[in-house]
Amino acid sequence: MQGIWEHLSVNTVLAGLFVLALAYVVGRVLVVPAKLAWRVGLMTASGAILLLIFNIAGQLFAVFVPINPFTVLLTGYLGPPGLLALMFIQLFLRG
Repeated sequence: MQGIWEHLSVNTVLAGLFVLALAYVVGRVLVVPAKLAWRVGLMTASGAILLLIFNIAGQLFAVFVPINPFTVLLTGYLGPPGLLALMFIQLFLRG
């Protein structure tokens, strides 16, 4: 019975290394967009929740910021300062 090391050639080792490198590259190509999509999804959810809470509370003062993809992403990305900027823009355009 021959050992496994007797059947390995340089070509087999190089092919194995190539497959490992290819798996690493494919993994990186798939993971980076997934992380970006996850981050954008979290920003969208947090922006929508923040706008919803603001609009509910803003009913007391007759202040309303429309909920659309632009305002949701801007609020999600910038947070409360972005929401305040949207509020001031809305007040400036309305009055």
